Amino acid sequence: MIAQNKGKDIQKIPTSRLRDVLYYGSTKYDGNYIQIHKTGNTIKFFTSGNKEFYLKDLADELVYLNTDVNFKIELEFIGKTSGKLGSRGDCTTTTWRTNFVKGIEQNCGENRFKLFRLISYNTGDIIIDMQADEKTRWDYARRITLPKHIESVYKHKMTLRAAKIFAEKKRRAGWEGAMLVAVDSTYLPGKRVNDIIKIKPRPTADLLCIDYEVGEGKYYGLLGSLVCQDSKGRIVCVGSGLTDQDRGMDFNTTYLDKVIEVEYEQILDTYIQPVFKGVRHDKTEKEID
Repeated sequence: MIAQNKGKDIQKIPTSRLRDVLYYGSTKYDGNYIQIHKTGNTIKFFTSGNKEFYLKDLADELVYLNTDVNFKIELEFIGKTSGKLGSRGDCTTTTWRTNFVKGIEQNCGENRFKLFRLISYNTGDIIIDMQADEKTRWDYARRITLPKHIESVYKHKMTLRAAKIFAEKKRRAGWEGAMLVAVDSTYLPGKRVNDIIKIKPRPTADLLCIDYEVGEGKYYGLLGSLVCQDSKGRIVCVGSGLTDQDRGMDFNTTYLDKVIEVEYEQILDTYIQPVFKGVRHDKTEKEID
């Protein structure tokens, strides 16, 4: 497996480090990362944790359809889902990895993958490696003949400003947001770079603060998290986003029975990945979500 060239959430990139260039923008699917390597008639599948597995029907198709081509590609495994937010739990590779270790033959069936990046491409006459820019590598990714189980993601060039609008539209439609890759960027194995950007506009909710948890470790003696509740009775503990100053405030006067704005990824039994945004002094308990 090639160590993945990862990106960053746009909120974690200083404005001064964001480049005014064109990016390839695409939907961010909520699945699991996969690499597929083809060398001659040999196909290898890897998970993000460098665990190998094998799908005979998919491997046979990739060999048959691309006889003279060798490549390494990155894909998002979305299983039988749409790939919208919340799909990841239904896209596990555990059984495939377990059966591979046991030597049990297995097939892809109706499961699907989204091809989103080319690492390398080699026909003998043409060699596209990791040093090529993203535009060149994506052009060659589209030359690979894909079986029905794999779909190439839709990408088009856009500015960073346009990408933010695109990401918000995707979020409203149920996806996580958008992924951007600078068209002039190269592949840097094992690096987390500013040229690969995740834009995941996250919704917010106004919740009532009803209690707190005591901090531990570096936050000993301070607030660890705020215990909040929504109008449907769902409880969530919110610690991420609290600054040292926030944690040092008197709980009873600053937070208790106050409306707390919380950013989150999705709602299941509770709010997933909650982040404290602030106290809503303009709202009352009757206005909580």
